[in-house]
Amino acid sequence: MLGTKSPIDCFEKDYLILNAIGEFNAEYEHIRMGVLNSGRLCNRNAVGEDTGKNSKWAKPPNGWLKCNVDAATFIQNRRMGTGMITRNSNAQFVAARRLPRGNFIGDALMAEAISLKEVLSWIKELQLENVIVETDALAVVNLLKGEGIIRSIIGLIIDDCKFLTNEITNCKISYVRRSTNHVAHLLLRVTGSISDLKDGGNIPHC
Repeated sequence: MLGTKSPIDCFEKDYLILNAIGEFNAEYEHIRMGVLNSGRLCNRNAVGEDTGKNSKWAKPPNGWLKCNVDAATFIQNRRMGTGMITRNSNAQFVAARRLPRGNFIGDALMAEAISLKEVLSWIKELQLENVIVETDALAVVNLLKGEGIIRSIIGLIIDDCKFLTNEITNCKISYVRRSTNHVAHLLLRVTGSISDLKDGGNIPHC
C-alpha cells in the first residue's frame, strides 16, 4: 500500500533519532565535565561562577543600561527560575522580571543558558538598546564566545542567544562574580520557593 512504511523503515528512523539524541547527550556531558574539571583548578563552582573575592556592581556608561540575570534550579521539583533586573547609568531601576519554568529536567549549566536566552528575549521584547547583560555563569559566556558548532541541546540554546544578541542594537554579554550579581540572585531567593515566583512583579529600586 502506497505511503505505508515497513517496520524496518520505522526501526531505522527510530535508530537514527535515538543515535542523534545519544550524540547530543554525549557532547553535552563532555562540556559539563570540562566545566567541572576547570572549576577544580580554580575557585569556581559547577557553572564557572567565581566564588572568590567579593566585588561590587558598577554602573554602565552614560547612555547604556545594565541587565543582571541569574538562574535558580529546584531539581527535586523539576523547576527552575530566572531573575533579571535592569538599571541605567545613574543606577536607577528600569525594569525587572522573575520568570518560573516548570517541567525542567537539567542541571545548573542548562538553567543558566536558558536564563540568558530568556533575558535576551525580554530585552528584545522591551525594545531596549545599548544593553550590557551580566551573568555569573562563566561557562555559558565562554560557550557564547566560541565559534565552533556545539552538537547538543545547550548548543541550540547558545545559538538562540547569539541570534538574539544580534537582534538587539548594541548588546554585550559579560561575566561577573556572584557577589556583583547578587541583586538578580535575590530576586529568586527572596520568596524562598520557586512556587512563589510569578511572571513580572514590581521590584523596588535598588
